Amino acid sequence: MKYAEFTENGWHVVADLPDKAPNEWTLTATRGDETHTWTVPMDYEPRFGPDVMDVRALEDSTDEFLREHP
Repeated sequence: MKYAEFTENGWHVVADLPDKAPNEWTLTATRGDETHTWTVPMDYEPRFGPDVMDVRALEDSTDEFLREHP
């Protein structure tokens, strides 16, 4: 299930919540013909939405990706 998406520096980034175990974010970043997909583990099951610490891990991972792929 799509949780969030944004575009920065030409990268279109989509973050998906898991439908079932394992509890991990799936991120996909696309720019032109280049696509990167990776996962980020979640500490808590997103029963009513993601935990604030899991959202922080998502944001940290996305920031790291954007620093490494200017």
